[in-house]
Amino acid sequence: TQTKRHRPITANTYNDSTFQAVRRYLQFNKTQLIGITSMASNDGKTYCAINLAAAFANAGHKTLLIDTDFYRADISAIFNLQDTAGLINFLPDVSSVAVSPTSIENLYVIGVGQSFQQSRSVFLRSSFEQLLEKLRHEYAYIVVDTCPVGIISDYLHFSDHMDYSLFVVRDQLSEWKDILRLNKLLVSHKLKDKSAIIYNGVKTSEYYNGSVYYRKIAS
Repeated sequence: TQTKRHRPITANTYNDSTFQAVRRYLQFNKTQLIGITSMASNDGKTYCAINLAAAFANAGHKTLLIDTDFYRADISAIFNLQDTAGLINFLPDVSSVAVSPTSIENLYVIGVGQSFQQSRSVFLRSSFEQLLEKLRHEYAYIVVDTCPVGIISDYLHFSDHMDYSLFVVRDQLSEWKDILRLNKLLVSHKLKDKSAIIYNGVKTSEYYNGSVYYRKIAS
């Protein structure tokens, strides 16, 4: 398979450092399988997923990025995988899932596939859990981009298979009611002890416009 070309990843050196800091934190906590979601659209979860995966890859780790957002397959579009068979096409046979290399060394991608709008039934299949376990043996780190959990609950069907969950909220965009809903969700699904927030789009200065900020969710 040929290496896919795609648009630049990080916007500035501050973001590079931030994602490397998140990467080091997750490594310190021996986290291998990481799910990334948000409460609403346009919070930047896909941007954060790609950058975090790139941070692991740039640190020399064989890393896999999986697109499970069947309703808005941005990762598949960014890496030119719209016409490539992917997750949904191969899930019944976990041995044949198509993995595409990228122009970033050590970074590989699985797209959603050619048939969208079928996600919930996919996550309820035992083959999806089998696939994740298989991939654990092949990649040092796996980053999974998902639908916004505040809109579509798909992530909750497989969040218990994740070692860690990252919830992206965006400065000047995320609403307080969604933050309150997120807190209730973390408690009801017992995710609070293995999750954190990425605060995206915070303007720390004119030079670092559009940076991200990361913090552990308070227990």
